Amino acid sequence: IPEIPEEELTPTVRVLLAIISQCMQIIEAQRKEIQLLKDEIARLKGRSQRPKIKASKLNSEIMKKAPRTRKERQKRKTKSTNSYQEITLEAQDIPVNAQFKGYKRYTVQDIEITSHTIVYRRECWMTPEGTYCIAPLPEGVRGHYGNALRSYILHLYYELNVPQNAIVDSLQGRGIIISAGQLNALVTQGHSIFHNEKEDILETGLKIVPYISVDDTGARHQGHNGYCTHIGNDVFSYFKSTNSKSRVNFLRILRGRHNDYMISQESIDYMMMHRIPPPLVNRFRGKLNKRIATEEEWESLLHIIGIHREHDKRIITEAALLGSILSHGIKRDMVIVSDDAGQFDIVVLLHALCWLHAERGLSTIVPINDYHKKIIEDMRRKVWELYHNVQEYKQYPTKEKMLLLESQFDTLCRQETEFEDIKKALESMRQNKKELLLVLQRPEIPLHNNSSENAIRVYVLKRKIHGGTRSELGRECRDTFLSLKKTCRKLDISFYEYILDRLTGRYRIPPLCQLLRERILTPLSFPA
Repeated sequence: IPEIPEEELTPTVRVLLAIISQCMQIIEAQRKEIQLLKDEIARLKGRSQRPKIKASKLNSEIMKKAPRTRKERQKRKTKSTNSYQEITLEAQDIPVNAQFKGYKRYTVQDIEITSHTIVYRRECWMTPEGTYCIAPLPEGVRGHYGNALRSYILHLYYELNVPQNAIVDSLQGRGIIISAGQLNALVTQGHSIFHNEKEDILETGLKIVPYISVDDTGARHQGHNGYCTHIGNDVFSYFKSTNSKSRVNFLRILRGRHNDYMISQESIDYMMMHRIPPPLVNRFRGKLNKRIATEEEWESLLHIIGIHREHDKRIITEAALLGSILSHGIKRDMVIVSDDAGQFDIVVLLHALCWLHAERGLSTIVPINDYHKKIIEDMRRKVWELYHNVQEYKQYPTKEKMLLLESQFDTLCRQETEFEDIKKALESMRQNKKELLLVLQRPEIPLHNNSSENAIRVYVLKRKIHGGTRSELGRECRDTFLSLKKTCRKLDISFYEYILDRLTGRYRIPPLCQLLRERILTPLSFPA
């Protein structure tokens, strides 16, 4: 549609432009849905799907960590080597008048991978009674594969995402006798120490962090669609795969290793906020501060009290779960930063929204002409100007700046325009004012959800390579090792060295929850 002069923009023309704009959004949404349906039909019929080719870009994390100067490069080369050797080479054919000027260093890095088999000849004695006395194995020997090999396998599978069949082929090619079943057992069984440490990370984090960033993504398990939820911030990550993405499910994840329910005053307040009938609420007042130990006992209690409607049952269960997580030490003033997914909005706890997702309501609008495009760009520019002003406020917060930013936010959301789609985007921001501007009271929280967005990509990458899981143990191990891997990266710990340290029982690397506590209790520079 060509740009229409101002003198021709009559009320009727403005209304027609708004209608055309809405039609454009509907057409674009339907175009995407039709393409998804075509891809699904092609998949079901065994045809090749339309390839998704994304633009290549350098890994910003790698670029940021790359050494810049020659001194830094030399330090990086010798910093993490387990074996270090210096060899002096003598110069040949030196002229008579030459002066010695020291040495010029030339560094060569190498690695040696070789199989090593140990056969323990255990003395065996038979007693007069007919029993046998056999020499015990050395301390640290567990199974027929050594700790270094087991660490290497876990490193390949969980950190480098190498498929199991490729690991088997590689190890057999190096002389290791191992089958696909034995390898699967090594990556899924006997990892209770890692599962416990993962739960310790969540329990410690929820007690001391000022905020958590949350997000979820799809996860296949036993041939069915499920979900994986990420909880964390800049110093820890926790993954949990479940079959649903409801608020009840999210509260159960926050509960960690506990399985109890509890009716607290916060639970009663939660029920009242969600308009549970007072007679039903009063039935729980007599059970204040009562802890229900198991899921079965909770279901029995709901039946005895007479809670039968699904809506009432869900809200009351959410209230009891909230009472449980608060009783286990979660900080009441901890902020949950999300992308506005409903399951993460818990009324009693503080909730902040991602500005990048809020601005997406404007960025996804399809303009119908240059005039419409200009208005969209102008609105987006104003949003980003406000965003940068809030970033500056986070560094030096004052009461005057807070009031000014609130006024700027209100002015932005009250902008008048004839386009209905722009009005809806601004209205959505206005309705989320409390969550978007919570940062003015809590400058330490981020303005975006990038921490979880980036962390969840680790899971998505593994899902694309390995697909879904089949056993409950496999799903638990996947969540555990991804949580530990991402947390180790955030704490600047080698994941391979961490695994080897735990399997050998040396514990030279302190518990991750201890390192997490030390990192959080030191002054942090929170990102904008």
